[in-house]
Amino acid sequence: MRLMRVIAVLFVCSVTLVGQTNKGGISGTVFDPNGAAVPGATVTITNLGTGQKSTVTTTDTGAFSAQSLDPVTYSVLVEAKGFKKALLDHVKVDTAATATANVSLETGSVSEQVVVTADAPLLNTETGTTSHTITTRQLQDVPLNNRSVLDLALTAPNVTGDAGSEDPGVSSDQPVPGFNLNLNGGRAGSTSMLADGVNNTGVGIARAVVSFTPETVQEFTVQTSAYSAEFGNTSGGVINVTTKSGTNDLRHHSPSVLLHIRTIIFATIRFQSRSAGQYFSRSWARAARPTTTARTSLSSSLLMSRAGVEIF
Repeated sequence: MRLMRVIAVLFVCSVTLVGQTNKGGISGTVFDPNGAAVPGATVTITNLGTGQKSTVTTTDTGAFSAQSLDPVTYSVLVEAKGFKKALLDHVKVDTAATATANVSLETGSVSEQVVVTADAPLLNTETGTTSHTITTRQLQDVPLNNRSVLDLALTAPNVTGDAGSEDPGVSSDQPVPGFNLNLNGGRAGSTSMLADGVNNTGVGIARAVVSFTPETVQEFTVQTSAYSAEFGNTSGGVINVTTKSGTNDLRHHSPSVLLHIRTIIFATIRFQSRSAGQYFSRSWARAARPTTTARTSLSSSLLMSRAGVEIF
């Protein structure tokens, strides 16, 4: 009996872990020139960063839906017999949100392709969740007093309070980031904080267990009301953080990568120098230390050569 209880508890915990996620989706409807639904059309959704593809087929009502997509930018290619291909080349999926991509096909050969440019709809008809996404641009450009991304949660509607800090001297006597945020009128400590779909809320005190700096976060979504039942373990709101992930293009990540590589390289050099007993006077070390330009050039060269990238 005790074994069965343990198995039941583990099963419930595993369901809870799988339920919460930061992934989103794309859904829409495919129409012909007369506005009628196009069933059986092939919809190919491609991650523009990695090239990963997923394919779905429209239903009898012309609808399609692809879920469990990473919150990045995608292209949507629609193909159907008797119609030209239609390509939506920029569809952004936000954290824990579903993007709408409706497509109208033109009559013609399948070998022809039409690139469709459409703005994001002002009203999300896929869900009733009240949410606001803090974008990568905001994380990069908005100055933050304590280098915590939670400061930007206060720019979302229906969010008040104090973002807090890991530094007790910045905002309060205790380092409780996120604890005093009030979402949609909820009490302090009632906010559920997630990181890439994993619970990031403290047990003893409902603060963010791991605090993220702007360099590590791609975006985050603040959900204040009518969110899905998978986030139903809170009486306040949900702050769902998506950390940065890689793409096939090294250039998109070179500034942050070079920063980390440069730090590792020179930390290793200093350690090896000390281990070999090569102690130098402060004045000599200052004179011998490479300039900022030289250090950046060195780290860039090492990184590019390791990645097999030709340096021009």
